[in-house]
Amino acid sequence: KLIIKVPTVEDNLFEPEETFTLTISNVVNGALFDGNALGTIEDDDVPSFAGDIQPVLVLRCAIAGCHGGTSAEGGLNLGSATYHAVLHGSGSHGPIVVPGDAAASSLYFKTTSSPQFELRMPPGGPYVPTSDQEKIRDWINGGAPDN
Repeated sequence: KLIIKVPTVEDNLFEPEETFTLTISNVVNGALFDGNALGTIEDDDVPSFAGDIQPVLVLRCAIAGCHGGTSAEGGLNLGSATYHAVLHGSGSHGPIVVPGDAAASSLYFKTTSSPQFELRMPPGGPYVPTSDQEKIRDWINGGAPDN
């Protein structure tokens, strides 16, 4: 078994997983069955509310959807998508985020392709892209910080 440590630089940027291929050749004093390996660098940063989450909500839910302005559906106005409004919800929606639990947070599961007992948002699309769904999920599972 060969273990190779790959140093990474820590930052606060939310990034998708990155993969790389490692090829080992010219082995001395040993045998090599397959000299190729695939590695994955997983991002452990929590997405930023202001930089990653808020822009998605304003674009997908307020401007292009039903939760902007004075006629916000169910009283949930995400026109400004303030942290308080997103974390606590409003009107008939109640809390839409359960920090640390995306699966229990309507903000996340209503954007997925098959929300339980609910309409996928925004109704009729265009739907929130998978990459943005993942940001929302990771932000909530990371504790939904006001960062």
